[in-house]
Amino acid sequence: EQFYFNYNNIPLTLKGSVSLLNPLTIDAGLSLSPSKSGGWPGHDYIERADMKFHGTWVNKILNTNGHVDLNFHNRTGNSLMPEMAKFMFKDLNVYQDQVQRTVLGISGGDIVYYTNNNEHKISIHDFKAVTTREKEGHKTIEVSAPFYQGEMNGKVWYDSTEVPTKVTSLITLTDVDTDALEELLIHFAKFNGRMSSNINFTNVPQMDLSGDITVLDGKLTDFAFLNWVGDSFGLPALKAINFDRGSAQFVINKENVRLHDIRLRTDDIYIGG
Repeated sequence: EQFYFNYNNIPLTLKGSVSLLNPLTIDAGLSLSPSKSGGWPGHDYIERADMKFHGTWVNKILNTNGHVDLNFHNRTGNSLMPEMAKFMFKDLNVYQDQVQRTVLGISGGDIVYYTNNNEHKISIHDFKAVTTREKEGHKTIEVSAPFYQGEMNGKVWYDSTEVPTKVTSLITLTDVDTDALEELLIHFAKFNGRMSSNINFTNVPQMDLSGDITVLDGKLTDFAFLNWVGDSFGLPALKAINFDRGSAQFVINKENVRLHDIRLRTDDIYIGG
């Protein structure tokens, strides 16, 4: 069967099949077009989203496996905005806990996205999100998961009383191995240390990502500028620099990508700006 309907002014298409045998089994596909709605938080960025999954309903728990494909509006120039993304998940469970909060757990999954024709990948496992409905139109989502030999924790605030719907979040990463993040962004692997970060996100008045990064007990390697200085002035020590602490602030939005308040001090070099 196939159904067409609107949810929060977003056109959706739902198709699939349901088996009422024990256990109840669902095979479904869901497509939506946020770009055709002015009130959804991603309408200016996401062109289309498609989800396919196979699931079972047992003991009031929905267990699914599947994937989500996202297509974004075409962007011009050197932008960090993704062109497309794919999320593949395994053992995604949804249920309500004893105090009627909605709990989502993911045993494992991969998020692959492309910017400027470059592939980036984030792997997750043992991810948990707990949604609390505080009052009409307001929700808080608490997230937690192991993250690349460290920890990820955070909160997301969802306010549908505003137009467009406002989404803000604060995510904290603690003691993450930068070498393991090479698939996400190869530049992380150049710092060879343990990273912590506070990441703020909002979609109002525009999508904006900001925060800070601190790397402890690191080793800076294969940095193009320092390689050039080392070769030009006969300073091979600059090609691999051990440091106790390095830090920076960052801002990412559709207008610019900016690092500031950079601090890196070693016995051989000091970087600040």
